[in-house]
Amino acid sequence: MKFSWRLISNFICIKSITLNDFQNVLTLSGLEIEDVQEIKTNKDKIIDLSITANRKEICSVLNLALETSIIFNTKLKIIPIKFKYNNDSQYIKNHSSNNENQYISYIRIINIGKIHKIHTPEWLLYHIKINGLIKDNLLANIQEYIRIKWGQTFIIINTQKIKEKKNLNIYHNGVQIFNIEENFKNFKDKIVHSNKENLIIFATIQSTNNTHTIKQNLDEFYENMYLDSIRLIHTITKNKIGKSKEIYKTILVKQNIIKIKQKTINSLLGYTDIKKFKFITKNTIYKILEQLKLQPKYESKEKAFIVKVPNYRKHDLIREIDIIEEIGKIYKFENLLSETKINKRRGCKSQYFIEVKKIRKVLRNLGLHEVVNCCLTKNINTQTQNVNIYNPITKEQKELRKNILESLIDNYLSNIKHTHQNIEIFEIGKTFTVDKENKKRYEEKIHIGGLLYNKQYIRKNWSEKSSEFNLFHFKNLVETFLESINSKSTMEEIKYINPTYNIKHLFKKNRKIGIYRKENNKLVGIIGELDNHFIKLTNEKQEKIYGFEFDLNELLNTMQYTNHLDYINKKYSNYPSITRDISIQLNQHVNVKQIKDFILKNINVPIESIEIFNEYQNKSNRFVGIRITYRSYTKTLNNNDVRIIHDKLQNKLKQFNKIQLSIMGKT
Repeated sequence: MKFSWRLISNFICIKSITLNDFQNVLTLSGLEIEDVQEIKTNKDKIIDLSITANRKEICSVLNLALETSIIFNTKLKIIPIKFKYNNDSQYIKNHSSNNENQYISYIRIINIGKIHKIHTPEWLLYHIKINGLIKDNLLANIQEYIRIKWGQTFIIINTQKIKEKKNLNIYHNGVQIFNIEENFKNFKDKIVHSNKENLIIFATIQSTNNTHTIKQNLDEFYENMYLDSIRLIHTITKNKIGKSKEIYKTILVKQNIIKIKQKTINSLLGYTDIKKFKFITKNTIYKILEQLKLQPKYESKEKAFIVKVPNYRKHDLIREIDIIEEIGKIYKFENLLSETKINKRRGCKSQYFIEVKKIRKVLRNLGLHEVVNCCLTKNINTQTQNVNIYNPITKEQKELRKNILESLIDNYLSNIKHTHQNIEIFEIGKTFTVDKENKKRYEEKIHIGGLLYNKQYIRKNWSEKSSEFNLFHFKNLVETFLESINSKSTMEEIKYINPTYNIKHLFKKNRKIGIYRKENNKLVGIIGELDNHFIKLTNEKQEKIYGFEFDLNELLNTMQYTNHLDYINKKYSNYPSITRDISIQLNQHVNVKQIKDFILKNINVPIESIEIFNEYQNKSNRFVGIRITYRSYTKTLNNNDVRIIHDKLQNKLKQFNKIQLSIMGKT
């Protein structure tokens, strides 16, 4: 649609607004300027706007001026004339209400008589010719001009069509407010005494409360449009305009109320300051919503804004995100940060999580691969009570597993079947046992298990073949693992096994050993060679397979932490050091440590270390031998540098307690 820049200036002051700024702002609002044509004869510019479907309300100069005034936060030149009902109307008095959704459809009917053939003025043709809306007669051209200017206009009809009940369904903002068939009798009474041929009808929707002004709606300029239309018709046609007659009807118009949480606004629009990471303030958001004529209210408990969408923007502002987008347009997106805040704070990790992660890392570094198995299985050992599943899917998954090793044995068999010769795996998972005291209760624990089988583990020299993984290799690997996690545990012969472990039957009788906690001699786990009786191989070879299983919580209790150690990092010099032995004569009651501290704190020389290596004392004198190592971070020290340092050292020590210093030797 095309708009006249000169006509826009009748509604808003455009002297302070450049065409480039105007174009950039409209683009953000979904209104793209396709072309700007300069008309030198009329000293005007024609702006061709490409209006998107969601901004279809921009269909008049008034709408465009309102949008511009909102974005640039400037006032309109025109002031809306306050609408007033006829005080003598008994209908208005009877139907007045404080209900915000109740409105009066207000219709004015005016007799304008017969319009003679009069040419449309050139200035009026210029404005309607812009969009190619020229009609055959003067009244229709005036009607189109009023529509282009105000966004609403009057209806032209004759008395004959009214009597025939034809073509008189009046709509306002998509709402039908009048139907000739329903209101024919009332409408006919208003025009029965009229013999005029032409009527014009003005329609609007106003609040039933006479003191209420609908500022969120374009109908606040209804009286301006009405007076402009009457004045224009009278000026051009010279006809006498009759007194208007009115028809009223009560209707309900549902308002679109939207709640916008301040937290959502902050998360979507982001920060306004990259240093302080500040959001748009509550007061700023409130002023922007007022600027958008959304009648905001702030709910402090929910920290949310409640807004009422104007009737002319009901098709556009539907969701919470639509209002937030409008806030961003007014605040200007260039004032918002395009980068997200980098959160340097680390999430809280439990000590248990850190320790388990460390165990996983150590096992991976030792060459083991982690596997994950389902807890539903069919246990090998049937001597102890199993935790059964109601309505199992298959017979192979009818119980909850008692240990980890049986699942790892299944992994081993699957890998051997697919000709994988080297198998070094571990798993951390849940095990389930029946409570001894109450057999209806079940205990769930976290265990860690491992299985190792490798025929080509080590080679003594290149001329010999690789040997297989044996018990000594396995024992050394477990010891390395326990040492790496700082576990204070011991390996001892197994005397008693708690039945809850359910893994004794998986090991050979004399080829297993227990891991015990030092503090209370409690069994943590078992390691050893697995019994081939439970490993059903396709061939009858006795393979040497080793496994381990620990109670993870008991294993964690054996771990000792080294947080008490305080490590100090110092800069390392690339230059060599020089060591000198000096003799200091002291009084009988002077502490040697005081001398050492005095040298380190008060003498600004490159001293790396001070060591007391000798002390000699006779009846009258006391001598202390001190070995001082010098090292510079910037150069290699020579004898001349050391002599200067000793001169400074002797002067400072004399001030301390009249100490005599002499160099005994050098290294």
